[in-house]
Amino acid sequence: MLKFASSISFILLFLFLSHCDSEIVKPIHLDIPRSILKLNQFRFDDSNDLTFHWKKNPSRFSNPKNPKYSNLQIGIQEDSILFRNESKDSLMLSPNSSLEINFPSLISFFQTDYLVLQGSGKLQLYSNNEILYEKEISYSNKWETLKIEKKMSNLKFVWVGNSFLFLGAPRSISKEISKPNIILIVIDALRKDALGSYGNQFKISPTLDELAKDSVKFNSHFANANWTKPSMISLFYGDYSSNLGITSIGFPISVSEKLVFYSQKNPGLVNILREENYYTKSIMNNVFLQDYTGVGVDLGFHDLTQIGKDISDTEEITKSAIKFLESSKEETFFLHINYNTPHGSYSPPNRILKKIEEETAKEVWNTKNSIIKRYYGEVRYVDEEIQKIIHVLKKLNLYEESHIIITSDHGDLFEKKHSFEENKIFGTQYGHGETHYDEEIAIPLIWKFPNSVSKSLIQKEFDGMSSGISLVPTLLSSLNIEYDKKLFKGKDFFHFLKTNSGESKEEFVYTEGRMSESIRTNTMKYIRRFSGFTNYYLDFQPIDQSKLEEAYDLEKDPQELSPIVVQDEWRKILYENSLKKNSLKIFFPKESLPAKINLNLVGEIYRFEFLTGEGKSIAFNKNNIQFEVPFQETNVEIRIMITNPETRFYYSLDTKTAQRKLRLGKWGILDKVEINNSRIIFSETEPDGLKKSKQVWAYLDGALINNSSIERTKKLQTEVMSVLKSWGYIQE
Repeated sequence: MLKFASSISFILLFLFLSHCDSEIVKPIHLDIPRSILKLNQFRFDDSNDLTFHWKKNPSRFSNPKNPKYSNLQIGIQEDSILFRNESKDSLMLSPNSSLEINFPSLISFFQTDYLVLQGSGKLQLYSNNEILYEKEISYSNKWETLKIEKKMSNLKFVWVGNSFLFLGAPRSISKEISKPNIILIVIDALRKDALGSYGNQFKISPTLDELAKDSVKFNSHFANANWTKPSMISLFYGDYSSNLGITSIGFPISVSEKLVFYSQKNPGLVNILREENYYTKSIMNNVFLQDYTGVGVDLGFHDLTQIGKDISDTEEITKSAIKFLESSKEETFFLHINYNTPHGSYSPPNRILKKIEEETAKEVWNTKNSIIKRYYGEVRYVDEEIQKIIHVLKKLNLYEESHIIITSDHGDLFEKKHSFEENKIFGTQYGHGETHYDEEIAIPLIWKFPNSVSKSLIQKEFDGMSSGISLVPTLLSSLNIEYDKKLFKGKDFFHFLKTNSGESKEEFVYTEGRMSESIRTNTMKYIRRFSGFTNYYLDFQPIDQSKLEEAYDLEKDPQELSPIVVQDEWRKILYENSLKKNSLKIFFPKESLPAKINLNLVGEIYRFEFLTGEGKSIAFNKNNIQFEVPFQETNVEIRIMITNPETRFYYSLDTKTAQRKLRLGKWGILDKVEINNSRIIFSETEPDGLKKSKQVWAYLDGALINNSSIERTKKLQTEVMSVLKSWGYIQE
């Protein structure tokens, strides 16, 4: 018997609905609890090579507890020119198998997409032994849709074929109190000052400017990263990407990063909305939001359309969004749209540029160079596409009572004095990901609330400083969805919008980048680059170490053109509000001093400090650190914060005692070689026997590892230590 969550929750839902007869109701999506589906596999053959046609997110996050056959995301490439992939949550039926679903109450509608990737077979669908659907199915590179509109309490799929059948995003529809639809449109690389509603004199955003009149406009809004991957993860999870395990150094995502990310307690916006019976759909050009790419992670969408051809993707994304809206107007949905325009290459259609020139005063038109004009052309291009979506929302009567949220993931660098050519260390002009100036991190947030909500809002503009991490808590609050506030770094601003009291700003906005970070207040900005910040060189020479810090008085110098002296107070603010990182801790017993150590880490160093005692660094760069600890009458402990959730390192060690030997990890296994390539084993707490050790001891604190992983490790620790002792690896 299939249950939603528990019999108690179902009864409570029934009692609640019975008192809401006067409320507006409409169909909403209900996930099928797959972990208790009854699957009869008559023959299971895994020898077929399916990888040529399909992609599967191997670390599927939607519900990792589900059995593998019900926890797939299958993607097919429908268009190899546009790189269009359609990926869906899927149930897998192996050759000659059946699947039964028994619903806890009558349903009147069932829908699924289906796909056979090789071979052919016959699909039959029954309810109460009555056949509802029968079709011969063969290989296709497109998902087909099956809809059943009939009152029924059970369904049985019978698949007789020589290949695998995938049921994509199967769902039933039930009636419940109406919930507002959510349309989140992210416009990649859109600077805040590109929009007329934020002061631009070029008439390039008429649609968004008009939408802003119906919306709450956030006037001082910022991204939490200066490039796409970490910024988008931060936005969807209300916490900094690196805190969730996905570092901001480069494109690839390691297995270790995924282990940490998928073990987080924070479920993220998509999965929270799934629990609230929203159907979740993403239409985008963004490889960072898909697991199989090797550079992204799966956020848990039921259904995801990826279109990966720059410029050509823009209209295709719009067409896909309109198709979804027209086919899903009776459902309750969360639709995420991610345009890659105006991201480089700045190649708008010529007709757009001509139109802007005709509509712009000549003295204004001549103030910008051709590159910025092309950027503006792409802004106008995407504005026209959004106009089509707004038109369809109004036509389908979805506009009035929907959340429509417009934002970006970062801006782009225009100011020449901020470019590498001028300052010798920063980013390329007309790009992003290297600096922390407002050009790159100041982004728009235009939020049209449902009319029934909007009429109760006191604030029509939000002037307090805000950032992407506050979007999720504010949205959940507006939907009356309870959530664990401890899991989010962002603030809930909805109460302030309604009452003019409560949280009205973020005191500090933290932004991470590639080997860099910044902290911003209303009056100052402090930028720190990690030692070894080596993205750019001048004549193959490393950047000047004195350039690793910058500070600006934003009241006197809002354009950030004249750096000022960094104050210790600002360093402290950054330190207190920056990222959590996994820490490699090294303990020096006083008997080992003086000591000297040289570490070469596979993974970038974020920060290092002495927790007890003192010493001095001899050298410190991207992944190498050398320091010495003089003789002193106390134990010394240092902490090296690293970007990776786990690391390997080479080391050499000189100490007063036990020369060149180092205890490693939670069990303190003693190395026996001078220079070793060592994989540190996580230790969630200080290792037993650490303070009694006479040898230098190194271990990771595992700050980003999930508590459940730690608990499992604890249970094994006693037994493993006993075994290692019996082998002679651990000596008291």
